[in-house]
Amino acid sequence: MQFSPPQHLHLEQSSRLQQFDERLSRRGINVLSLEAVEMSVKDISVLTHTNRAIDSSIWLCIEFRKLNRVTIFAAEPKPTLAELLAQRRDFSVFIKIDLGKGYWQIPIEEESKLFIAFLTLLGLTEFNDVPYGHSTAALAFSRTIRKVGAFPHVTSYLDGIFGE
Repeated sequence: MQFSPPQHLHLEQSSRLQQFDERLSRRGINVLSLEAVEMSVKDISVLTHTNRAIDSSIWLCIEFRKLNRVTIFAAEPKPTLAELLAQRRDFSVFIKIDLGKGYWQIPIEEESKLFIAFLTLLGLTEFNDVPYGHSTAALAFSRTIRKVGAFPHVTSYLDGIFGE
């Protein structure tokens, strides 16, 4: 897989990243103070850009498509929502807990960090934990929820937990 050297952020992208950072700061979140990321010294990075959500808020998007194309997938397919609901068809009441930073609870192996450095206003940054957007993130989260334990009426889908 070919990576490109870190790209300079265009003025518009820098402005949008600043808005994203300010929005998180107002919510008490400083991206680099999270244990999920740290400054990086890698020679390569994936592209970073911003998108506007339906509510006009700015979202940081990290471009993992090239990495996802060459990722070796686990032998276990991730279940669809329809499959999960079919397994739980006898349940009468469902509870859904959306874990906004669910993937960031799962550490990533040190040698994998080479592939996930990304550019922010503060410089090159890398994840310490499983990043959103990578093709195996949901499966890693699902496996972790299963390992956590003896909850026969609990299952996970993407970064949420469902139960009866």
